[in-house]
Amino acid sequence: MMHVFFGSEQEYRLYNITSSAFFQLSIFYLMLLHFLLAYNKKTDVVNEWFLFLLLCVGLISGRTFLLMSVISIALYFKWKYILPLIAFTALILFLAIVFPENRYV
Repeated sequence: MMHVFFGSEQEYRLYNITSSAFFQLSIFYLMLLHFLLAYNKKTDVVNEWFLFLLLCVGLISGRTFLLMSVISIALYFKWKYILPLIAFTALILFLAIVFPENRYV
């Protein structure tokens, strides 16, 4: 008989451990994104596709990063960020449509 992981005490404990670690990871990536955008606003030497890559990496760390990154992007918005933001939005929509049953998407 297979052990049921979803809904078990092991899942609950693993969720508590990883959620506390992922919050700190979200804050780290958020600070990295914020400083990258601030540096790019001042110098304009950073390729805009680094924003896309950093958003993809931050997506792994969770909702905190995504919600707070909207503030950083709004503060340091440049028109050249439109294409990477559209690509990132398309990626999120693709994952949500293709994997609707996955609880981690």
